[in-house]
Amino acid sequence: MQEPVNLDGIDPLLHSFILSANGRDTEDQLVALIIETAEPILSRIIRKRLRVSLRVSGGSEANQEALELAGDVRAAIISELQEVRANPKQRIIVDFRHYVAMKAYLSCADYFRARHPNRWRLKAMLRHHLKKSEEFAIWEGQDRRWLCGMRSWQNDSVQVCPLERLRSAVELDGAIPGGLLPSGDFARHSPAELLAFVFDKAVGPVQLDHLVTVVAGIWDVRDLPAESYDDGHLEDTLQTPAQPVDELMQDRCNLERLWKEVCSLPALQRSALLLSLRDAKGGGVIAFIPHLGIATKEEIAELAGIPYMEFVELWNELPLDDATIAKRLSVTRQQVINLRKTARERLARRMAALEASRTETALRGNK
Repeated sequence: MQEPVNLDGIDPLLHSFILSANGRDTEDQLVALIIETAEPILSRIIRKRLRVSLRVSGGSEANQEALELAGDVRAAIISELQEVRANPKQRIIVDFRHYVAMKAYLSCADYFRARHPNRWRLKAMLRHHLKKSEEFAIWEGQDRRWLCGMRSWQNDSVQVCPLERLRSAVELDGAIPGGLLPSGDFARHSPAELLAFVFDKAVGPVQLDHLVTVVAGIWDVRDLPAESYDDGHLEDTLQTPAQPVDELMQDRCNLERLWKEVCSLPALQRSALLLSLRDAKGGGVIAFIPHLGIATKEEIAELAGIPYMEFVELWNELPLDDATIAKRLSVTRQQVINLRKTARERLARRMAALEASRTETALRGNK
């Protein structure tokens, strides 16, 4: 007799998936968890944090990078879910929605750290000094944003200084002491005097991100991101209503259009793209395509240029790394990267053109 699975401590949302029979039922449960629960949370956080649309028609570099980031996070969540199902005694997810949100936030933080290293270093240095200082303090405000200022302000109901007012106070005075201005690498400076100067102008607590922005301006620290690096509001993310049905239907139509464009790609570009198991918009791993009724596994295998039975055996090994794809296509690893990049750019242009055409048609119809 098979030993019953102990689901103590595991989010009830995952029970059906963990207890499902192998095969189609398990795949259906996994797809439902990703599309119905994880996807709205993941997309909302990445759109807000990276300030992108996550739409295929958004051809900007930032949007394309965000699409790829979303695909990577989604793949990591799928992998973790499979681990939980295989080892429910060792791997536990207590709150799946919270887990997805934290994965998204941490991935965005990693993105910012890699893309904006100077600001990240500056913030880390200021945070460290605020924590160790006897004069200053850093604390979490009621809205879960990090505040900082004089230690005496921490427990008082002093009004938080807005960024524009702080900027004006610093710039209008024009009295930044010469000793506070940078001379080389900012990491060599002690920020104590500069913090005292800024807080004196603020006359109240300052959001940590606003402090970083002002100090970066004074010290001429470049590569500033527009978005906050602090953890966001999980409650706002988890309590926001689900995406409206009409938007979901529109997304499905977009995916169908996108798939037609994938089919029209040159063979090598198409194979390099499909064997990474992400669609061109980064909106989900390719394994979801059959479940959405967009294309069958047989059709995907044909498009990837792989015999169906061989593709079925390969299915559980996907996504393939670039070196393996290169060997299959008889090209170099760099060529695989270039092929995939070219395919994404081409799809972005085609979808943007289709969107523009559809908008023009709609406008004509309204005249």
